[in-house]
Amino acid sequence: MPIAKTAEEQKQIQEQIQKKIQEQNLINTRKNQIYNGLIARGLTHDDTLAIMANIEHETAGTYDPAIKQGGSNIPDKDWFEKPVNSKTVGRGTGLVQWDNRRGALKKFAESKGRSWSDLETQLDFIVHELETTEAGAFKKLGEAKTLAKKAEEKHQVGTSILYSVNQSKVAIAN
Repeated sequence: MPIAKTAEEQKQIQEQIQKKIQEQNLINTRKNQIYNGLIARGLTHDDTLAIMANIEHETAGTYDPAIKQGGSNIPDKDWFEKPVNSKTVGRGTGLVQWDNRRGALKKFAESKGRSWSDLETQLDFIVHELETTEAGAFKKLGEAKTLAKKAEEKHQVGTSILYSVNQSKVAIAN
């Protein structure tokens, strides 16, 4: 980075640095909330790291529960209610980019009196799916002996909650 020549340039650089620090602090806070939240819901350390690797990939490292595929600005009403061909237009939603099940996420949140974009709601929904619609995949995940094997098992069963551990490194902020 070239050295700033004016006080204004130095100020702009300082502002950029502060913004990056704030963004990283938010990401670290979210990572801790997700890790601690999944552990509190009964998942193992390795299973939690596998899920977090997927979340890192699906949210482009932001861990933002309100993320919509492609950074879409489509209003929620249209996002959730208008039919879409998911093979041509993705509607990935939230931490693990639920696409064809985004409506189930929204209904689950509404049944709890919360927003679909609430982090705790999405953690509850992940666990709900692992205990119901994704129970078979979760059983295979639990049987895997290593984190890499967990990623492989999850991928083989074809669940939408994929774990890309080999391509993502998860570091829990202290």
